[in-house]
Amino acid sequence: MSNLFQWVRRRRLQRMERGEAQLSIRQPEQLVQSWRRQRLLDLWQLQVERHHAEQYRGIPMAKFPQDLWSYEGLIDRYQPDVVMEVGIFQGGFSRWLFDRLHLLPPRPEGRRRHLIGLDLTIETARGNLREQLLSEDPRDPVLHLHQCDLTNAEQVRATKQAISPLCSGSKLLLIEDSGHTEATTRSALAAFSDLVPIGGWLVVEDTCVDLEALRQEQTWPRGALTALQQFLDQHPNFSVNTVNHRYGITCHPYGFLQRTH
Repeated sequence: MSNLFQWVRRRRLQRMERGEAQLSIRQPEQLVQSWRRQRLLDLWQLQVERHHAEQYRGIPMAKFPQDLWSYEGLIDRYQPDVVMEVGIFQGGFSRWLFDRLHLLPPRPEGRRRHLIGLDLTIETARGNLREQLLSEDPRDPVLHLHQCDLTNAEQVRATKQAISPLCSGSKLLLIEDSGHTEATTRSALAAFSDLVPIGGWLVVEDTCVDLEALRQEQTWPRGALTALQQFLDQHPNFSVNTVNHRYGITCHPYGFLQRTH
């Protein structure tokens, strides 16, 4: 059954790509006809295939454009003092966040914003972000990279102790983008969610891994959405905000949360 699903998916993607290649400015109605034949789920699957090859400023960044637009709007409206990214891979999204924070109006008294990145290994990201780590431009956020294993309680405690002074009294956007398993997601939420102030935001990424129709490979992890549901049951002071659903598709279903009290 899995092989049949993969074959059907490939055929749909091939039809969509053939349709794109055949589009002509001389026959613009073909574009509308192509869109009419596509299901939203087909578009989701096509973007999953393609987004793994995307880059930002030469650094890999696997993000849907719809999700980036959701983040763009959120950052512009909320104007966080601190953004914390749990799971940075090679640093592509960190670089994107760095540039978005640079564009925000200055903080009072000339204080700089902060961008915090955590991961199991950070050497590749450190190399890709070396200029940002050294930046003294007052408009740039101060970038902090920490190596942390979410399954190691001692490392999690030490990391939280190190970053808590930066987050205390600040408007925080916390992004959980680690292993997308129940264990790592639960650990990150348990350790860092209390740093989010009232009105602040918490994003759990790639909850799509728990929706069977959205899974592309059997090797994908599971548990992010399960951990998020458990977290919400235990933390009524957070509520789901569907801001990231307004553009039709997202990698993070129900993953944008705001602390309400």
